[in-house]
This record gives sequence, structure tokens and C-alpha cells, in this order.
Amino acid sequence: MADLATLRDMSKDELISGLARAKAAAINLREKLEAPMAQGASTLAGWGGGVASGLIRAFIPEVFGLPVDGTLGVLTSLLCLLKAGDSLVDATAVFGVGLAAPAFSRGTEAIVKNWMAQPKA
Repeated sequence: MADLATLRDMSKDELISGLARAKAAAINLREKLEAPMAQGASTLAGWGGGVASGLIRAFIPEVFGLPVDGTLGVLTSLLCLLKAGDSLVDATAVFGVGLAAPAFSRGTEAIVKNWMAQPKA
């Protein structure tokens, strides 16, 4: 960083050029961080859905024989398809996927265990 004495000695053109370089560097940094930040937000939303699934399972695991976490997760994800592309809606859809994933996992496990337990012909 230039100190104040150096800044005072710079010409107007040098100051403008330095400011333009600093602005370009800030824009480049923002562009480089944009994708990782979006990915991080989606990751956190998915983890949040998983946490919410655990909380739901602890208090209201099933209603009418349907897993509440899976049902809410699927509904959330499907409703978000209507506004896909908006970053907040996309994060909400990932939350719904995280919410539904444990139910899909439990269902798949039950199907595989039942299939493997069947007597061999």
C-alpha cells in the first residue's frame, strides 16, 4: 500500500490509473468468489434441510403413514421448480432436497433389506 506521502506525490493520471487497477482487482475478486459463495450457500441449505429432517423425525415422524420430512422436502423442492433460477428459491429447493434425502435413504434401505431377506428360488 502506498503511504500518504507517496499518494501526495502522484499525478492525477497516476491516481486515476491506480484507482482503476484497484477497482478491476475488486471486481475480479468478487467474480472469483461468486461461484464458491453460491456453492457454500447451497451446501449450508442442504445441511440445514438434513438438520430440519432430524428435528421433524424427533417430534412428528409420520402422518397417515407418510414420513413428514420426506413429504415436506419433496413438496418444497417441487414448488421451487416454479421459480427456478432465483438464488433464494434455488437455496430453498436444496433445503427441500436435504429435508427429503433422509426419507429416501430410509425407504431405499427398507426396500433393499426386504429384497435381500426374501428366500432364494
